[in-house]
Amino acid sequence: QNPTADPANVAQALVYTLLNVFDATRDLYETLRNKEKRDYQENLRSKGYPSSRRIEYVDGDGADGEEAIVMDKAAVTRQFEIGFQDVGAQYAVGDASASTALVKSRHDSHAQDDRYSAQTTILDLQSRPKATRTDTESTAFSGPTSYGTETAPHSLFCLYALDLQRHPSQTLAASLTSDPNPYCPYCKRVLHLSAGKSWEIFKDDEGTERCFRVQNRFVIKCHRESADGGYSCILCSRADAGETVCGDVKALIRHVWMDHDVGELELEEDVGELVEKVHSQRRDSGMSFSESRGSRRSASLGPSRRGRRKFEREVDSLVVRPPPLRDT
Repeated sequence: QNPTADPANVAQALVYTLLNVFDATRDLYETLRNKEKRDYQENLRSKGYPSSRRIEYVDGDGADGEEAIVMDKAAVTRQFEIGFQDVGAQYAVGDASASTALVKSRHDSHAQDDRYSAQTTILDLQSRPKATRTDTESTAFSGPTSYGTETAPHSLFCLYALDLQRHPSQTLAASLTSDPNPYCPYCKRVLHLSAGKSWEIFKDDEGTERCFRVQNRFVIKCHRESADGGYSCILCSRADAGETVCGDVKALIRHVWMDHDVGELELEEDVGELVEKVHSQRRDSGMSFSESRGSRRSASLGPSRRGRRKFEREVDSLVVRPPPLRDT
């Protein structure tokens, strides 16, 4: 019978960690196999393969690969059981040298994690030098202290997008503000944006037309790292109303315009409301791409009129309230 979990059993803890790694590896392997199968089918469909015909995906080593992971896990488990039966409880603790090395490695790993602030961003993580490890040291399996230490792609957002969501005051990287073809500094994906521009959307609020400007930073906060690109709506994600993935920037803005109300736009720090003093006519509710100008938070002035209206290019803006503070 194997020993019960005990903090002193450092060798046992390492073995159990390895078994958990095998389980995680098997799950990841299965996920990647399914994704490869879907990508294969979608690629054939995109090349005109008729949907009426059945697509058979032949996996050369899928079963063998999964079986190898299971067998390796079983071998580690069996070896530990044999050692414990032969040596006894001391086998779970390990000898003096093994126990000292494992405890020291775990302590050093936790001490390093404590030095990393919870405000760490993915760009800070990339710029850090990687620690060297000698052959006599043991690897420590300790979880990340914050999302900033993640290395695997996030299912909805790029890690840089998560940084911007988590740190509202973080400025955009130069690759997004100065480069002719703006791209994400982390995933290197080119984002089809224009510096100094914003999307305008008009919303009806109990008979009053209100103009909101969606800044580039909002769009960047929504971009994904996946191979098919796209943008995940942060407003949907924040409201736990399901996840909405849009194919391009225009689809994202249209979704925000059609599916989110004024209250949600007011609470988003990267969506500003514009005050306009209209001297003649104004345009209908809709979407347009225009130069960023005006206050971040204001109230709409001037009555709405029906029919086709033109928009005055020169506008006066008036700040009537500051943006609401948000918990970080």
